[in-house]
Amino acid sequence: MRAEGIVKSLDGSRCSVAVERKSACGENCAHCGGCSGGGVQICIAENSVGAGVGDRVVIEIDSGNVLKSAFLVYILPLLAFFAVYAVADGFFGQAAAGVCGAVATLAVFAILRLFDKRLGGKCASRVVEVIQ
Repeated sequence: MRAEGIVKSLDGSRCSVAVERKSACGENCAHCGGCSGGGVQICIAENSVGAGVGDRVVIEIDSGNVLKSAFLVYILPLLAFFAVYAVADGFFGQAAAGVCGAVATLAVFAILRLFDKRLGGKCASRVVEVIQ
């Protein structure tokens, strides 16, 4: 997956790149009303091409990493909810099982947040080109 952005700051071999988010509705957010617009996202990327602050660059992230991240954030919490719900339903009943499932879901999010902070220094994206 590739995206264009502007280098905002440098930190050794890494840089912060401001990337404009794309909307799912084809940049016509006023028409669909489903989102609040694109906005800007800051990405940390390996700066192997020597881009400087203010340069317009192309960053690339491996599609496999995107799919792994999507699985961890969207599917794993659902799996945790249903697994804990199924087990707890046999012991406590539906209402308590729902609460246990919700707690399991929140626990998965907390664990993912911990791992995200621990891996924060590792870059999943890299600058592949400086655009003139």
